[in-house]
Amino acid sequence: MESSPCPAWLVDYLRCPISHTAFVIPSPGWFAKLAQFHEKTPLSTRLGRSISEAPLQGLLSVDRQWLYTAENQIPTLIPDEAIAVPEAMRDENL
Repeated sequence: MESSPCPAWLVDYLRCPISHTAFVIPSPGWFAKLAQFHEKTPLSTRLGRSISEAPLQGLLSVDRQWLYTAENQIPTLIPDEAIAVPEAMRDENL
């Protein structure tokens, strides 16, 4: 199982740079479904750059529109690097 994308206490203080909403940490099952979706329809960033591999962890905006990846428990909160969450994934259980 992957570690948390950042310390849990920090998530309460962070906000999405695009929508200004809070974040949630999706479950590994949600990321597995995202990977399956990515195999059929590649994910892309806010700028339209294709993502080569589906992320395994990250922070999801509460409005479920933007996903920010994390590496070594440091989320990448750069708006242009945010992954646009496909409409089909927005209703998936977290």
